[in-house]
Amino acid sequence: MAYLRRRLGGWTYPTIFAAIVHLILLFAPVELRARREDPKKPLTVQLKFQPPPKPVAPPPPPVAKPPPPKKKPKPVKKKPKPVKKKALPAPKPPPPPEPVKETPPPPPEPVKEVVQQPVEPPKPTPPPAPKAKPAPMINMAGFRRSIFREIVAEKNYPRSARRMRMQGKCLLLVRINKSGQLAGSPRVLRSTGHSVLDEEAIRSIKAAAPFAVPAGRFPKDQLEFKIPIQFKLTS
Repeated sequence: MAYLRRRLGGWTYPTIFAAIVHLILLFAPVELRARREDPKKPLTVQLKFQPPPKPVAPPPPPVAKPPPPKKKPKPVKKKPKPVKKKALPAPKPPPPPEPVKETPPPPPEPVKEVVQQPVEPPKPTPPPAPKAKPAPMINMAGFRRSIFREIVAEKNYPRSARRMRMQGKCLLLVRINKSGQLAGSPRVLRSTGHSVLDEEAIRSIKAAAPFAVPAGRFPKDQLEFKIPIQFKLTS
């Protein structure tokens, strides 16, 4: 509107009003009724506005029918060409069989006379050898007494223990193998109460080994003996 005012100046509203009146007169019928009964009265013009007719909707466009489906042409089957069969060659006649030469049979071999050798009578089986009787067991009590005698022969009374009036009795476990050697160090089962006397008892056993082994069979690889050794002052 500001743009129209600048372009038209003071003629804006009269121009718009005149355009509206021209449009109304163009589209609306006008009825003029003149009354001549009174010539002195001025003629009046009555304007009746009729609404414009309602727009009629155009008819819908005709629906195009789909074209009928095209029929697929049937495939033409080609007939196979006849194959010419080749004529097979005539089979050759088999060759005539060769004449079989007759060979004379070999002369029979002379029959050898079988000489039967005299059959030796079976030798009598020797009687089984008598089993060796196992050696008798060693006398364990006699072996223990001999060990005790050899240990006592090696025993000495320590001077320090004699001077301090030490005495007592100990029990030692001794292991001896088949050759009479010690199978380990002797072990004190019961002490004398004095270490000096216990050490002398162990020393005397080691000094007496190896021991003389009596004839006979050992029941085990090692024998165990409990040897008592006593230290006692006589005076």
